[in-house]
Formats: sequence, structure tokens, C-alpha cells
Amino acid sequence: MTQRPIPPTIRPTIELMIIVVLCLVSIIVSILAWQSFGMPKLETRGTWYQRSGAVTTIFAIVCQLKINNFLEKIRGTAFRESWDLFNKYIGPQTAINYMITIIAVYGALVCGYGDIIVKKAEQRYCQSGHIPSRTASLVH
Repeated sequence: MTQRPIPPTIRPTIELMIIVVLCLVSIIVSILAWQSFGMPKLETRGTWYQRSGAVTTIFAIVCQLKINNFLEKIRGTAFRESWDLFNKYIGPQTAINYMITIIAVYGALVCGYGDIIVKKAEQRYCQSGHIPSRTASLVH
């Protein structure tokens, strides 16, 4: 039994979907770190969140490399089919490129200032009368 090859117009769509999934994973990593998921007992919540910024940035760099490779694949040549493919995917490629840039900047900011962000958020949370069980002793 032979497998049918993937049509050339579906292959770029699959590649874009993989890049979008990687972008979503980078965001999910940061959300999970904010919720202290997987945090070692000796780690503070702020530094754990801060470390997630580095992971988010690494995912963004991988996504950027993949989207640049994707652009090279769809870039038009002298053949009409290549230009049609380029014109079909340049819009989504550009949107994903902007999304990757935002994720990379977010990751860099969290990597540099994540502990301060968490500390300020915890202070505001404690001032409102709610004291998180794991971090109350660290804030006061």
C-alpha cells in the first residue's frame, strides 16, 4: 500500500500550524509558571516565573527560525506557481511573525523582571485582604 504525497498547498499550512502550536506552548509555559506549576520547594514563585521568561524566549527564537525558513520556502521565483503560493501565505506569515516578536519581547521582559512582577502582584493581592498560602510569609 503506497501513501499519497501531501499536496504542495497543504504542506505550508501544516508548517504554519506547527509554528502556531509552538507559539501557544511558549505562552502556556509562562501561564503554568505563574501558577507555580512544577515549582521546586526551594524556589520562590518570582524566580520560577522569571525562569519561564527564558523558556518563552527560547520558544520564540525557535519559532522565528521556523517562520524564516517557511518564508524562504514560499518566496517566489520565476515560476507562476511559486508566486501564487507566496501571495497565499504571506499574510498569515506576517501575522505569525508579529506574534512571535511580541512573545519574544514578553519573554525577555519576564526573564529580566519576572520576580519584580510577581512580588508587586503578591503585594497587591495581600493588601486586598487575600493572603496566598505559599507566598504570604515571603511578602511580609
